Amino acid sequence: MHESLSEMLDDWTLNGLVTADQAQAIREHEASRLAQPVQPAAMHAAESSSLGTQEPQTRSRAQVMGEVLGYVGGILAIAALIALGASFWEAFGRWGQFALTAGVTAACVGGGWVLGRGESRTARRLASFLIFLGTWSFGLFVAVLEPPAVLGGSQEESALILMLAFSTGIWWFRRTSLQLIAMTLILALWVVVRLSMGDSLIEPLDSGVTVGISFLVLGVLWAVAAEFGWIAPPTTAWALGSLGMVAGVELVAIGFESSLANNAKGVLGVGLMRASAAAEAFGVVLGLALIVIALWRRRGAPLGFGAAAVVLFVPQLLNSLFDDSLGISLALLVTGVLFVIMSVVVIAGQAKMKTARVRC
Repeated sequence: MHESLSEMLDDWTLNGLVTADQAQAIREHEASRLAQPVQPAAMHAAESSSLGTQEPQTRSRAQVMGEVLGYVGGILAIAALIALGASFWEAFGRWGQFALTAGVTAACVGGGWVLGRGESRTARRLASFLIFLGTWSFGLFVAVLEPPAVLGGSQEESALILMLAFSTGIWWFRRTSLQLIAMTLILALWVVVRLSMGDSLIEPLDSGVTVGISFLVLGVLWAVAAEFGWIAPPTTAWALGSLGMVAGVELVAIGFESSLANNAKGVLGVGLMRASAAAEAFGVVLGLALIVIALWRRRGAPLGFGAAAVVLFVPQLLNSLFDDSLGISLALLVTGVLFVIMSVVVIAGQAKMKTARVRC
């Protein structure tokens, strides 16, 4: 029995904190507890508890190592396939090329599909990456396949159509951000190839104008689909849609300037100059609209792309409206002020979004 405990019990009894019977019960309990040896079961429980804290760490390290190996392995496989195609492709022959591209595609897509069925976040993250690589490896396989031209297009178009169907099918079952990015990029490549073939669809405009308009339309469709839940993940879809709109307007402006370089004289030249300035002004309006939509609908992606669009198009518009010396100075001044305004808008908008999420 510890003397300090006995003294404390006597003091508590004198001050009425415990009764004499309660003090005696405490003494007996402490005496019996100290007299008992440590039970083997308790030691085993403590050991099991100690091991239990180490096992998750061991599993975590194994998962990290497996994830790193998956990333490195997938990248090395694609890089090696590209290197072989650049230097020794013809040496493998047609069947060897089929085997290489099909093997890499099957390994990436098949391995990713198996990992994606698990519950681990690490496994699902690696699965998305491997399937993303497998989608582009499938493109190399299709290139070896050399599909016939369809709908009056080219073999490149046919290959992109097959890639688009493949990536869309995977996205339908696995709606991940990377797969949506792959599907959107392939669609954008198909638009570029389709509209860049031969002469421009709108004479005498550069083909960049039609490509830019197509990107703008696709961006709007992606944003609307994301807002109504028709395409997922919505945040990624909003980001891709905003990027498509901003890039589309920029391509239209560049296309008008390119057409102006080839048709600088007469009424047509003046019209193209005004059209280029109008496209840049539309880019500024688009950026402001994306910012308003982001704050209204509490979306982060259009907020960033809207701010970028304003900063991108304002200097271009000023240079189109004023002479070079004045335009450059005003562009620098206005751009600096806009950076400050955009920073305030972005920070304030993010704060409002966080407050809204907390209330929800």
